[in-house]
Amino acid sequence: MENELLKSDHFQIVKFNGAELVCPIINGEPYVVMKCIFDDLKMHTKRATGNLKNHPRFGSRVAEWRPVKSNFGLSNKHKYPCLPFRKIGGWLYSININQVGEEVKPVLTIYQEKCDDVLFEYFYGGSKNIVSYSEKALPLSSEIEEKEKQFKAARKAHEATEEYLTLLRVKNELAKLKEKKRRLERSFLEPTLF
Repeated sequence: MENELLKSDHFQIVKFNGAELVCPIINGEPYVVMKCIFDDLKMHTKRATGNLKNHPRFGSRVAEWRPVKSNFGLSNKHKYPCLPFRKIGGWLYSININQVGEEVKPVLTIYQEKCDDVLFEYFYGGSKNIVSYSEKALPLSSEIEEKEKQFKAARKAHEATEEYLTLLRVKNELAKLKEKKRRLERSFLEPTLF
């Protein structure tokens, strides 16, 4: 997908951490116009774009997008680098705090510290209570089955933006549950170092 130029007049506005992001829909997935993020973070756009395209984790996911018509302060004469919305949290977590404007540093620092807490809780918080595999896997299997039903129903019904957002939320929850179950299965099959 790198350096792929895409045009789309389908977009949505997504709220993220108190901000509204312009998200063109590319191949059925919302992408974030990174120029808007760079501007909000007071980053040098050209340098930040180069860093993003060369990033070992996110560079291969960058798509270039040109709006069909000018809106939201974006010109249809320019190409804009975009990143999938689901990758924005990880990208923000990876930013060197010294690359953003002074007035943004406190907000980004709080965000990154919250990410530390969430990741710690996700990976280590549950280790305090030892529960058998079947006690954890059975409810997950039921939850996965329920989310799959919700996803199929939402996919059939998605005609409006609100329904589409529900579809994406349910799909994301389903993927998280499946990943959680895979990790749980691996933890019972592989020896741990801790």
